[in-house]
Amino acid sequence: MRMSTRGRFGLRALLHLAENGDGLPMSVSILAREMAVSADYLMQLFVKLRRAGLVKSVRGPRGGFKLSRPAAKITVGDVVRAVEGPIGVAPCVAPESCYGGRSRRAMQRLCPRRDRCAARIVWENLSAEIERVLDDTNLSQVLTDAQRLQRVPV
Repeated sequence: MRMSTRGRFGLRALLHLAENGDGLPMSVSILAREMAVSADYLMQLFVKLRRAGLVKSVRGPRGGFKLSRPAAKITVGDVVRAVEGPIGVAPCVAPESCYGGRSRRAMQRLCPRRDRCAARIVWENLSAEIERVLDDTNLSQVLTDAQRLQRVPV
């Protein structure tokens, strides 16, 4: 199981904004250069992050993006869901919204064993643990741990 580049770059970008701390907006082009990622790709992520209410855009010559609330109030789970969508390690435990809001009956057709599958217990437990870790970790905590371990967010 892997986190896609959306999740990894989305988190790194918000950690960089959180590290900025002073609330000044940062341009996507500068952030993309510092992260060694395409500005276009990063902009696609920021559109999702803005829709999720995690960042604000500021227009003008010194514009860019900044966190919409304090870093301690944004969890890693918030970031991952904003750019990746709902969390679920297998289709049978992913929220129905992952499948275009399909009904329970439609989900049952995707996997007819869904409601009686023993393996699904493992996938449910694993998904719940992943969500717990992501939701119990905020951006400030990650920056504090990074500083203690002498790591950089970008």
